[in-house]
Amino acid sequence: MNKIKWFIMNSTDRFNSCNEATRDVWFHVMEEFLFFEKTCLQSIIKNDIPLESETDIQRLLEQVEVAKVQERNISERAFFTSYYYETEVERASDVPTKYYGSMHALVPSLSGGIGFGLYIDNGLIASLEGYTYGETWPKDLSRFELVHLIPTENGGNRLPKASWEE
Repeated sequence: MNKIKWFIMNSTDRFNSCNEATRDVWFHVMEEFLFFEKTCLQSIIKNDIPLESETDIQRLLEQVEVAKVQERNISERAFFTSYYYETEVERASDVPTKYYGSMHALVPSLSGGIGFGLYIDNGLIASLEGYTYGETWPKDLSRFELVHLIPTENGGNRLPKASWEE
């Protein structure tokens, strides 16, 4: 079973009963995943959402910093995280309620990379999903590169080469 899935799906009691070395491994896995998730959110906001207002970009980036996880589901091929806010946050007033999804991550262990979808509801970051294209979710997210797909002549898209492949 994927380490991240185990960590999230098991109770605190079971986690607390692990030895210290095992807990350190899971903390590292979750730290790596949380860094990946936050980096993806920030990149989608800066590069995927067509905003004319610097204020709205700032508001969304501030939401990333204060958003709390309402629910996180991780399967062998994807994750889905929904967010809530403990305090009132400023909405990005010019951002329409929409699903934004043109950002991808290149990961050495995945031939198809990871696709993302960010859902913004009424100016607030509501959820983020990440998914592979049928491959098992990578165990190692320490190396990734965020990219946009390249349009092809036949109307499709392809992944660019990763910087480590050039």
